[in-house]
Amino acid sequence: SLKGTWEICRNDEQKPPYDVAQPMNDFPERPLWRAISVPSEKNESRPDLTFAHRVWYRTRVNVPASHYDRSFFLTFP
Repeated sequence: SLKGTWEICRNDEQKPPYDVAQPMNDFPERPLWRAISVPSEKNESRPDLTFAHRVWYRTRVNVPASHYDRSFFLTFP
């Protein structure tokens, strides 16, 4: 299960390029990671990020030793 507390940081869309419809191709120089529950509605869980349209999420997962040296795909609905 991937449920739990993850970390989130904004990729500030207020700096060039301003077009939020364009894909992200960078990563914040000094990301400010904050906790967020997953799954959750971002704007309810983190009202401070209501106007953040571009965000990064991260977490750690425990992979069983029996799966050593294998590849994985994560699909998010």
